Amino acid sequence: MRGLSKSPLYLIIGTLLITAFIYFAPREGSKAKVIVEQKKSTSFSFEHLMNESKKHLTAETSSAINALEISLKGERGKSIVIEDSLVNIWDKQNFPSISAYYAEQIALKEPTEKHWLNAAYRYFDGFKSSTDSIEFKALADKAILCYSKVLKLNPNNLDAKTDLGICYTDGTSDPMKGIQMLREVVAKNPKHENAQMNLGILAVKSGQFDKALARFDTVLLINPARTEIYSFIGDVYLRKGNKDKAIENFEKYKSYLKDTLKISDVDNYINQIKSAKE
Repeated sequence: MRGLSKSPLYLIIGTLLITAFIYFAPREGSKAKVIVEQKKSTSFSFEHLMNESKKHLTAETSSAINALEISLKGERGKSIVIEDSLVNIWDKQNFPSISAYYAEQIALKEPTEKHWLNAAYRYFDGFKSSTDSIEFKALADKAILCYSKVLKLNPNNLDAKTDLGICYTDGTSDPMKGIQMLREVVAKNPKHENAQMNLGILAVKSGQFDKALARFDTVLLINPARTEIYSFIGDVYLRKGNKDKAIENFEKYKSYLKDTLKISDVDNYINQIKSAKE
């Protein structure tokens, strides 16, 4: 029997399942993030991150931001209005970590559930896209802080609790605390798609493949449109050594694809699995 080669698709599916998809799909309306590398240091600095981020902006956008920052220093009564403008500008430039900072300043002045959520979402997206370990930890801690503020105001916000659980599982040394939060979410609402999804991925990470399959099946029952789940299920069956079931699910996944390049990639991957069976 020939071994299964590590094709690009294999790497994509395996990596997405174990790492990238530890987070749910990007929040609706979110765009691809521009990643800024922090210089090697022992501490995180928002000022440094802002300065580095500005290097990726047009002169016109940088000028607009600088003008707002100057206004912010001298205007106390309208500071929230100015900070909101900065949130919007940085959002449009796809820098959630920076817009999160200004959203948090608003929440500190007007500590409502909505404002803390606005900051939490952005810190969450920021730490998901961070490639710097120090920045990652700082943004995860900020997300935890903001989501905790949300839950203090509204303990029934299950979306916030789910994201908080993910922050703990992936951004701290206490992953069990996050797993427990996710379990509490599905205990209260078994149809919570995001929580079920992430519990499934965590089950894969811990080698509990049957539990992972049950979670992924539940996600499909909740939302049949989540057809990429078939690729996750196929990957789990491959890990279990059941190549026939793996192929069956990758075929299902392929049947929903529209992109001819992706279809070709999946076909090639399926053929490799078939070759490995010979």
